[in-house]
Amino acid sequence: MANARFAAGPRLFMLAAAALALAWAITAIVTATPDAPAPTTYAAVDPVARAADAAAGLGLILAAGLAFMQPRSRRLGVLALLAALAWFGADLEGWDDGPPLLRSLGAAARPFTLPLVLHLALALPGGRLRSVAARTAVVAAYGIAAVVTLGRALFRE
Repeated sequence: MANARFAAGPRLFMLAAAALALAWAITAIVTATPDAPAPTTYAAVDPVARAADAAAGLGLILAAGLAFMQPRSRRLGVLALLAALAWFGADLEGWDDGPPLLRSLGAAARPFTLPLVLHLALALPGGRLRSVAARTAVVAAYGIAAVVTLGRALFRE
């Protein structure tokens, strides 16, 4: 009985996180419109790029949901969900008339797209980084992304 209650907590958390990621994605997809005065993302310029952008980000959300259903792949689900949030960060950052908070969150998330996808790819299939080289590459990627994010936050207009 206690195990059932304990298992329900992470499931509810992942369901809430997936709903938040889906709302973030829908906002990003809707705001990347080609009628902006100065388009700031590829998705805002080309309908094919917009479709590919949406498909990739939504695919990461779907992969996260599927991975989280299995206890052994839950770590991969969390990584995929974070990668999806970062994926749509560029679209939200480029939303000219958007709320400043969403644009700032998008700007902060965007540099972490590559490190999260790299981490996800290197952690497959078991969810753990197995080699020292993989760990080093992932730590370096996260470090570079953190420095870029901090630099952009400090020195951007």
